[in-house]
Amino acid sequence: MENVRQTLAAMIEAGRDYQISPGRVTYPIAFSVKIYHDQNEAMGAAIRSFIDAPGSVFGTLNDQEIGSKVYQSCDLSSAAEMALKDMRESVSDNDGYYFIRPEIGAPLGIADDDRIECVFSFAGRSGGWLLIEEFQGLGMTGLTRHDLAREIQSDEERYSETWCIRLLAYLRECELQFSYDAITHEKAWKTGFHLLENCDGALDVLEAVRPGYKLELAQRTAAAMTYAGATVGVV
Repeated sequence: MENVRQTLAAMIEAGRDYQISPGRVTYPIAFSVKIYHDQNEAMGAAIRSFIDAPGSVFGTLNDQEIGSKVYQSCDLSSAAEMALKDMRESVSDNDGYYFIRPEIGAPLGIADDDRIECVFSFAGRSGGWLLIEEFQGLGMTGLTRHDLAREIQSDEERYSETWCIRLLAYLRECELQFSYDAITHEKAWKTGFHLLENCDGALDVLEAVRPGYKLELAQRTAAAMTYAGATVGVV
């Protein structure tokens, strides 16, 4: 079995930490969850793909022209803001973020129904940093990543082997959950959802080409929200 403490320390050292402002509180583990504005074109294409996707949760027509009309008729920025709000809230509200997939957890002896106890917060002017404030009952503030890596290898009383194993597995899980590709996909999906749910222009376009679409959408909203809430990867 791998040397958990050494592997975990190296992973923390190679990661990012965050300081609220010079001389203020530091967090040893931080994830950048920024989606850059220069990716708007790619985001728009992803949203159009969502709208046009055959078999989507909304059952929309697989017609690129209709999808483009929907996209052009609505306020994308409003839908995108609602998507970001959903994504931030889901980090604390969605249990899916607090379990480790079997391919990561099983080799370390962590069952897929074993819930991780972790407290997150957001920082930065745009909320673009996701910080770990507490993990398995231990506070994580006031340390740089270098401090934490050093303490993990020297203070076995505070940082037990079990704690280290769980953090190592969870950081590997978070690398997938909060990767740029994952959060971009999540934002595109949820923006598409809000675009169709809240934009009268989008519904009017679809109703014109398929009478009864508004009723169909209303009937599927509850299922769609359940699906969106279960989607992993965000902010």
